[in-house]
Amino acid sequence: MKHKNSNAPAIRCGLYFSFTAVLVLAGIYLALHKDTQAKSPAIPEIVAHVYPKALQDDSPYPSDMKAMFPLMAAIRQAESSDNDYAVGDGGNSKGPYQIQRAYWQDACEYGGVKWDYDTHVNSSELCRWVIYWYMQRYCPEAVKNLDEERIARTHNGGCVGWSGDKAEEYWLEKIKPKPTKPIAITDMATPWEGLIVE
Repeated sequence: MKHKNSNAPAIRCGLYFSFTAVLVLAGIYLALHKDTQAKSPAIPEIVAHVYPKALQDDSPYPSDMKAMFPLMAAIRQAESSDNDYAVGDGGNSKGPYQIQRAYWQDACEYGGVKWDYDTHVNSSELCRWVIYWYMQRYCPEAVKNLDEERIARTHNGGCVGWSGDKAEEYWLEKIKPKPTKPIAITDMATPWEGLIVE
């Protein structure tokens, strides 16, 4: 003879109330976090960490940087013939502007970003920011007054060698005579895509 479990109704009742309690708690949690979710930034957190505020604005380019674009186009032609993946100086200079690692690190430190050199030195867009920050750091008056000779010589010779004969020759023979052409500005709506931080 089988005996009915007299505790079965109580067990079922307990399970029912436990399940109901879980649903209620879940509803409360979602209600409390609804506003927080709505206020979450629409862009990845990496932007705030890696990119300065300037690159998050709708019009990211400062006017003095825009003024440098024709010169940057001439430098790009002279350095790499517009080849984003050019390598020179025994592998020490890379990318469309033939930037070396120390130059890159100095500029990124000034700009307040942590862009990985090996990953991003082939990006024309990021290189333009690197050049701008490097010049802002070491020859801000040249940027302010658009002193193209000083900027070009600093790009070639660095913060120390810009006054040397090699940098002068670079300016006179490679940059000054070259006709400049407009730079194609890439879409900055999602500038964080593909970024790798050191």
